[in-house]
Amino acid sequence: MPQSHLVALGVSFRTAPLGVRERLAIGTAEVPRVLHELRDYADEALVLSTCNRSEIYLVATEGEQALAGALGWFMERSGIAPEDLAGAVYRLTDGAAVHHLLEVAAGMDSLVPGEHEILAQIRGACQAAHEAGALGPVLERLGQAALRTGKRARSETAIGRHAASVSLAAVRLAQEALGSLQGRVALVLGAGKTANLVAQALRGKKLAGLHVVSRRLSGAQALAARVGAQPWEMAALPDLLPHADLVLSATSAPGTVLTASQVAAAHGQRAGRPLLLMDLAVPRDIDPQVRGLGDVALYDLDDLRVICERNKLVRIRALAQVGIIVQEEAASFSAWWQAREALSALALLRTRAETVRHAELARTLRKLPHLTAAEQHALDAMTHAIVNKLLHQPTLYLKACHGTAAAQVVKAVFGIAAVEAVPAQERYDLLAVRGERGNHG
Repeated sequence: MPQSHLVALGVSFRTAPLGVRERLAIGTAEVPRVLHELRDYADEALVLSTCNRSEIYLVATEGEQALAGALGWFMERSGIAPEDLAGAVYRLTDGAAVHHLLEVAAGMDSLVPGEHEILAQIRGACQAAHEAGALGPVLERLGQAALRTGKRARSETAIGRHAASVSLAAVRLAQEALGSLQGRVALVLGAGKTANLVAQALRGKKLAGLHVVSRRLSGAQALAARVGAQPWEMAALPDLLPHADLVLSATSAPGTVLTASQVAAAHGQRAGRPLLLMDLAVPRDIDPQVRGLGDVALYDLDDLRVICERNKLVRIRALAQVGIIVQEEAASFSAWWQAREALSALALLRTRAETVRHAELARTLRKLPHLTAAEQHALDAMTHAIVNKLLHQPTLYLKACHGTAAAQVVKAVFGIAAVEAVPAQERYDLLAVRGERGNHG
């Protein structure tokens, strides 16, 4: 069995602008189909898609082929020319891929360092892969390591203390931009997880009005009941917009939900009052062309990134401590991975040895039909003992080294890249040695 490799491929807010990220975003409903498509390139697959990143993790015996296949899938999905997309996509293999996911889980690679939402997103990604039959032993173990790393980072260091989520950061920015939220009217577009966080962050701000607008009235009603807001269907948005001071949009719609023409129509009824729009969705909910309208300000996730970077310096010490945790957990996973490779080589070595022994023993027994059952059993026991003695030292070597390099050496020396099956007739002949043939002739 050839050695397996872990590969990762993705884009994030660090490598690609929002316009690229939104074309590569993978909605929750799409994940099962995407995982099925990725299994064409790999034995295991995991998809992590958030508002700030879209990443694919694969386990395959041909790592380069898996990376090439996933990159082709990315290009086909985005419709972006290879030369334009190549610079935005990062490719990681084995230890680098492990280290990256652990850093993501620990909050080191988040738009807002230490934010908590990523752990739920990783847990959801693992659950989706499990339900799709794409989560094998390697990615399952890696997922567990990522969640453990994230929990340790937030309990053992200060990275998670006072760490804002993107949602909370958006509300804080809105408060700074408007001077105060007291007496303002706010609209929250959407009723999903991000919209929930936004609405919760707006509670207690002494707003004059808080409205939740969603494509499904039932979703808007459920969220509105939790935060003391008014629920509306999306059709009511044009009537609500002229009276709003702040709109925070976080739907899961595949395209624009607030157009430039809608904002322009509302703008004419506002008598010069400023309007602040905050787009927290990927793909974007709000038409970027609204930036051309007077007294209208629009912030998206790329704008939030710049603002959040200002606050990153205060967490440098915590980030260093988290880095140590990541190193520890990466080393633990690496030790498990290497032990797995060694045990795999050991199992293949013993299977190979037994295959050869069975074949030679069966060939010998056919030439010595006069042997009694007791003599056949003695010959079987003797060859078995010889195999055990010959494999004793290689077994000790593999168990002591626990390394992929050692496993590869043993596989090469003993020629066990592929294991031969015992021919059916030879298996049948060997049953006689064990007295298992019965009275079948």
